[in-house]
Amino acid sequence: MLFHNIISIVCTLSLPVLVSSAGSIVSDFRIRNKDLSPSIGRGYSVGSGNIMALCFSMSSVNDITEPSFDYQYVFKEINMDVSQQISETLTSTQGWGNIQTSVQKTIAKESDIETKTQKVWAFMGVDKYYISADESKTVLNDFAKDILGAGKFIQFFQACGPSFIRSIRRASEFHGIFNYKTQVGSVKETVSYLKKNTSNNVDAGDSSAKIDLESNEVTIEMKAYGVSLPGKGHGFMARTFEAYGKAMDYAFTAMMNPHSGFIRSIEVVPWVNNVQFQAASRMEAQIDGKHSYLRRFYTIVNAEHVARLDEILRNRMTIFNMIVFCIGTLNAFPLDADGKLLKDKYAVCDLGGACEPDVPMTVRQLKLALQRLMPPAGGAGSSYLIERYSLEMNDFLEYYMGPCLTEMSNTSGGAVGGAMQVKHWSSMEGCNKISCVFTGTKWNDTNQKCERSAEVDDVSWIVERFCPASLQIFTAEN
Repeated sequence: MLFHNIISIVCTLSLPVLVSSAGSIVSDFRIRNKDLSPSIGRGYSVGSGNIMALCFSMSSVNDITEPSFDYQYVFKEINMDVSQQISETLTSTQGWGNIQTSVQKTIAKESDIETKTQKVWAFMGVDKYYISADESKTVLNDFAKDILGAGKFIQFFQACGPSFIRSIRRASEFHGIFNYKTQVGSVKETVSYLKKNTSNNVDAGDSSAKIDLESNEVTIEMKAYGVSLPGKGHGFMARTFEAYGKAMDYAFTAMMNPHSGFIRSIEVVPWVNNVQFQAASRMEAQIDGKHSYLRRFYTIVNAEHVARLDEILRNRMTIFNMIVFCIGTLNAFPLDADGKLLKDKYAVCDLGGACEPDVPMTVRQLKLALQRLMPPAGGAGSSYLIERYSLEMNDFLEYYMGPCLTEMSNTSGGAVGGAMQVKHWSSMEGCNKISCVFTGTKWNDTNQKCERSAEVDDVSWIVERFCPASLQIFTAEN
């Protein structure tokens, strides 16, 4: 009973978050993953973080609103107390970790020598925002309009997501580090010289310059994040102060492109709040006495549930396919490789074989973990892990996902697919077995619901770290 009450509270409290405003801001680690390609008009699921298909037709860049830019430039000497000198705004920049690493390596290397490397950090950053779809110009593409016109709302949300990306906030950064070897105590002279040279683009070969690049071992490090590469030329190559000035000009031009840059945040809007979606789905009419605003409410929360079910099934299929592939790779290894260590994708190993984190796994150990031969509860016969995974996926489809999506797709009030617009998924008979969406649960034929089993075949962390299987080149025995 307590479990049921907790679930009811969670469901009740979570719904207004999605419907209280036209859009929601997403700025967590999921959207900053550089393996993803978020763009304006693509579908998005707030619950799963998945990016879906592009269901808007945008004919040109004129369909995007005029962006705004914030520009910041910093020129500062840094030393071993670097973390205490810089503001929190600057320490949160994309390249700050490289700055700290550069300083720490220099300190460790020169701790016992009189000549020190002074460092001066030049930072240029551009924040780009108000980059949004102009909804007076964007239209649903033919695919989206066709399936909405046929009342296939489930297929629409599976392809286009429960929401779409309306605007994106991006940022670009350029970092330059000047390393100058000098005697201890001459930091002020170093900074003064570098400021003069970088601001006036004085060539290092100029006879009026006080310090020469080669004789005084001045080096320049440059890193750029989230920039496009416009035109031709040397770009970020700089061997003189004059070339560095040109690189700064090039970086500034590259960072002004509103369509480039790493993602800071996105604004996502439920499809039901888009006027073209409302027109294509005839959302203004009443169904079974439910007003249009209630239809929109139910559609939002039920669309997220559709995305959640897709995510669960997709994850199970991915793990299943990786297990099958990984077992095939392991069986292809020679028999004398059973005792050899496998490469951990998340470990960093030195040439001596010491790894961090140290989670050793041999070929034989991984074989046994992925086969997991065990007798069933009845005691007769036995089954392998992939057989149980296959059965669990089939049970999830047959006893929960299938009935749930079928009931959502039913006609209601004469509207094809209208059932998901007049009732919350947790009150539908095909969807109300809420435990089926929890990780680690299995369908129980006796009780006709999903339950947590004493034997849980969760090998996702093993598959994630060690599959596809690859032998370690260096081991401790080497």
